[in-house]
Amino acid sequence: MQKSRGPPQSSVDTFAVQCNDYFKWRMLATEDQFEECRSKQSEDPFVCNKLEGIVCHTPVDIEYHSSRTWVMNKPNIPKPQKAEEFETENDWPSIFWKVF
Repeated sequence: MQKSRGPPQSSVDTFAVQCNDYFKWRMLATEDQFEECRSKQSEDPFVCNKLEGIVCHTPVDIEYHSSRTWVMNKPNIPKPQKAEEFETENDWPSIFWKVF
């Protein structure tokens, strides 16, 4: 069996962000949405009403509990380029090749 030569696949099944005003957790539909929020946290903090049909008084989407592994990211990490944005495999950042 030949291994795929693409970037690693994510093992994350849920992306969530916490409201800056009321500290409620909101689930995000995509990793791209999560990365967008994370990359602008200081200049444009996330609040619930940034999601369509949601306001801060809407019940939480997800609550913290120990049945899941929660990983916090540092804020303001720039959005990474997607693999399809590179013209060839040789243009991929070397970090893709250092993940085992």
